[in-house]
Amino acid sequence: AYNAESGENRNQTRDIDVLFLGKLNKRRSELLSNVVGQLEREGFRVSIVSGGCFGEARTALLNRTKIVLHLHKYPWDTPWMRWALASACGAAVVSEPLSNPRPLTPGLHYVEAQLEDLPDTIQRLLQEPNRLTAMAEECAEFLREHMNSRRAAETILRDLFERPESADRGDLPLEPQSA
Repeated sequence: AYNAESGENRNQTRDIDVLFLGKLNKRRSELLSNVVGQLEREGFRVSIVSGGCFGEARTALLNRTKIVLHLHKYPWDTPWMRWALASACGAAVVSEPLSNPRPLTPGLHYVEAQLEDLPDTIQRLLQEPNRLTAMAEECAEFLREHMNSRRAAETILRDLFERPESADRGDLPLEPQSA
């Protein structure tokens, strides 16, 4: 959930074009090698941080970053924490396609691109600093409003104390049925 520990945008100079922040596995390492190689050959500054970056150090790093790159650790990844951390600090997110992007919207809250298109997509976006800023702000606002601790607690309480709709329609038996 989005909270105060996600960080803050300090509106400072962003000297890191692309940052990958996360644990490396074989898949991520191979994909990063390709993406980073292409971007560095074009003169872009790319950083990979695979551990030990928390709190103030993470906030400072993200405030130097233009784009945070997301690569799935697992196919079922739900990487919303990465979006919360990046957008809170004013960095945009570029990702390979998500299996289920809801509740976020690709193109509005972040950019998706096929793996082979990530380097070109990132290069084009780095030429559009206003778009990157607007996307990070839109994502941060959405997460503050819709994916916060208060909203999560409200959803849990509602689910605990309200009868499911299906029970009202008679779809589910209210008493155990004998065989």
